[in-house]
Amino acid sequence: MLPAGGNLLEIRCATGFMWTDLQTRMGFMVTGVELDPDQAAAAREHCRTLIEGNIAEPAVQADLSTMSPIP
Repeated sequence: MLPAGGNLLEIRCATGFMWTDLQTRMGFMVTGVELDPDQAAAAREHCRTLIEGNIAEPAVQADLSTMSPIP
């Protein structure tokens, strides 16, 4: 079990719907990475930060590397 209030990184987060409850009930801060543009648009409503693109691409990896560390 993850401690309340933690940071989460979800790869291929789709619409981000799974994290809505965890954010509101347990205070998680969610960062999502999604390849599909339509799903990424929906996920922006649920994730603290959303990176749209392929995790294998250097630009996406660069975006992730500039983020605050997840403890």
